[in-house]
Amino acid sequence: MTNTSKAKLFGITAIIFSQMISVGPACIGALATNSEIDYAQRAMDLYHQGDLEGSIEEFTQAIKQNPNNWRAYSDRGAEFAQLGNAEDAMADFNKAISLNPPSAKVYFNRGKLESDLLLPESAIRDYDVAHKYNPHDPVTLNNRANDKASIGDVKGAVADYKLAIKLSPEYAEPYNGLGLMLEEQGNTKDAELMFNKAIVRDPGYAKAYYNRHTTKLALGDKKGAIADLKQCASLYESIGQLELCDQCLDDVKALL
Repeated sequence: MTNTSKAKLFGITAIIFSQMISVGPACIGALATNSEIDYAQRAMDLYHQGDLEGSIEEFTQAIKQNPNNWRAYSDRGAEFAQLGNAEDAMADFNKAISLNPPSAKVYFNRGKLESDLLLPESAIRDYDVAHKYNPHDPVTLNNRANDKASIGDVKGAVADYKLAIKLSPEYAEPYNGLGLMLEEQGNTKDAELMFNKAIVRDPGYAKAYYNRHTTKLALGDKKGAIADLKQCASLYESIGQLELCDQCLDDVKALL
């Protein structure tokens, strides 16, 4: 993969950890004792209130009640990861997995963390297990494709992106990833088509606008490329990503 494509991969993001926290009776009902249930319920309540540190403390108490509660380790690890505490997150994910849970979630969570830590080979192995437990999850496939792309496995990445799209045709991210792979292979027109499809499915997808601008440039559409960069900048500004906003505006200036 070229440096340009690697740089553009800043536009491929995996699902955030907050979407992988266990919720509802299915999780709580799996816990062993009343006090453990109470701690876990409070942890969930605090999590949904945005109090991650308080939620972590409640999960810690649940673990004290039942040291074999892999769900609590997994969910606490996901919260540590959200807070940027990779060391404690990894320790919790490792502990959860050591308890042999028949669950895709904990492997997905550890794979996500490994992706963030730039450990793609390890992430791919965990996504392999997550996919085995939940073969119909397009997000696992998309994330695994991202990591395959990062190590130059274009064929494997393309296969995963295509399967993710087949499983969830309205999911925007694999179209973006597939577009990058097609562009890497020199298939600019089809790459632009994939970026178009990503944007149709998610009009607020700033990264797809950024990636599409390079295909427009390659196809001689400088005006369209500038328009995509301006839209990208506007979207990043709206969510407070000012550094990425400035990058897009700098690219606009370079084209004027």
